[in-house]
Formats: sequence, C-alpha cells, structure tokens
Amino acid sequence: MSAGGIPNEPSHFKIIQSLAEQGLFQKNVLLIGSHAFLSICNALSIDSKGSYLRTTDIDFARPEGIEIGIPNDRSFQIDIPTVVKEFDKNFFLIPRLDNKEPSTSMQNNTLKIKIDFLTTESKDGRAFFYPDLGIAAEPLAYMGYLLGGDNFKGLVVGKYAIPVVLPDPARFAIHKLIVSEARSTVFRSKSIKDIQQSGVLLDFLIDEDTESVKEALEDSQSVGGAIKNIQKALPKLQKINSDAADFIKVCLDGNHGLKPF
Repeated sequence: MSAGGIPNEPSHFKIIQSLAEQGLFQKNVLLIGSHAFLSICNALSIDSKGSYLRTTDIDFARPEGIEIGIPNDRSFQIDIPTVVKEFDKNFFLIPRLDNKEPSTSMQNNTLKIKIDFLTTESKDGRAFFYPDLGIAAEPLAYMGYLLGGDNFKGLVVGKYAIPVVLPDPARFAIHKLIVSEARSTVFRSKSIKDIQQSGVLLDFLIDEDTESVKEALEDSQSVGGAIKNIQKALPKLQKINSDAADFIKVCLDGNHGLKPF
C-alpha cells in the first residue's frame, strides 16, 4: 500500500529514494520532468491520472555553479554514479558525443530507465561537472526560467512518501508550454505530454492561485523566445483546456493587469 497520492513506478521510486537518503535534495537539486509533475499534483490534490504520467526518464536539475554559493552543502559529497549502480549494477554512464566532456546521464537497458542531470543554459553549451555530486549536468535552454522561481516542497509517493524539492508549480506549467515548441518533431509525443501536463496544472492554478500564473508569465518576458513559444503552443492547449488557453491569451494581450507582451 502506498502513501497518499498517486504512486510512482516502484523502480523509479527506489532510485529517487536512494539518492534522497544520500542528501541529494539538501544540495539545491530539484526533481523535474514527469515525476515533478506527479509530485506537484499530489501536493496540490490535483487528479493527475492519465497517459501523460508515463515516462522512462528520471530528471534532476541544479543551477550551474550552485555548489560554490551554498557552503553548508559542500560539507558532504554524493557519488551519484556509485549510488545508482549500488541500486542496480546494470546502470552505466552514457558517453557524450564529445568524449572529453563528462557524462550527464545514466541508463539501464534492463529496467528501461534513463537518469538525466540538467542545468541552466551556458554560453559554450558544455556540460558542467559538479564535484560534490560526482556527475555533470547538461545545459538546456529555458532551464534558468524553470529553476528561477521559489522552490516548492513536495513528496514522491511509493511505499511511503519521500520529501523532494520541486520547481514553482506555475513556472513548471508555463515552462511546459515553452519547451513544447522547442522540441524537434522527433519528440512530438513529448511535446503533446508537455501541453497535457501544463493544462492540468493551469486548470487548478488559474482558479486557486491566479497571481502565481500571472507572475510566471511576466517573468517569461525576459527569456528569449519564451513568449513566441507560448503563443505557438496556445492552439494545442485550446484543444485540451480552452479556459486555460483563453486566460493565457488574455494575459498575453495585456489584460488581467499584466503589461502587454
């Protein structure tokens, strides 16, 4: 029997559990992706049952260079590849295209699980190695926006509940709209899932925490290409949640107290 809320896949839960027990979420590392979506929904009591929960990825993110700015978090180190391999020896580090760069991902072909570490976009686009984590993170566009809000505390649910650190829910929802239009056509199924997850969160947040959605939209104005991507995503959002799409469109047009975009 799981703790309250929709549970994660058992193997995914155990991996997150293993890393959490080593103190991963004390080091300003956030859980992102579909596991974060599920955790946010559980925390906000949102019904999130649907195919948009399915994933083979476990995604974590941390702002580049953050270990320099949090002295308390440097008092201990986590060798993430070792911890993961102790859980299952079939995990391996995925080499980068440039073999001079450190790996940012691990994979297990037996369990069909991929673990990714991500960070904010950098000028040179090179992976950033975190000595206190024993692994590097891949810089991605728009990750700075996602990680730029106030962290949100939630639970990953399995046999019991594990405290984790998550992105701000409103930013998470808007970020999903942004990245849905940044993905290549090869990842069309992920783009659809992005829109679905955004629609579920916006349906709740627009009613229960309207200001957070307005703030998330305002903050996206300073992110290159973000507003254009949101506008391109609206017709797809309209098909699954017309009220949310209409609200976003009105905000983008300069109503609801926002400055015109």
